[in-house]
Amino acid sequence: MSWRKVTLTFRQVEKGADDQLLDEIDKVFMNAGYPKEAAVFGRIDLTNNCCFYYFNPEACAFCSNLLVRWDAIECMDPGSGIVRLIGRRDPAGSSKKSADGK
Repeated sequence: MSWRKVTLTFRQVEKGADDQLLDEIDKVFMNAGYPKEAAVFGRIDLTNNCCFYYFNPEACAFCSNLLVRWDAIECMDPGSGIVRLIGRRDPAGSSKKSADGK
């Protein structure tokens, strides 16, 4: 399974869509028992005036309904420059990223 990305424009964020999305993600993670390797990361894109929310493959496994509702698209591993938003601090595997992307 690959990574997925939800994109919200700054206008959507101003209207509270980011809070709604993060609340939904938290509920789904809680219902799944906060799987240890699952995580969601974020990045702000000032050039395109939007925010990206990246779901690692482990999170995608149980967030499928949420990803459909929020029009998530498949994407590559975002690499560095992202911040963990939801997930355990030291998950193993590809989801292991810190605030500086390492």
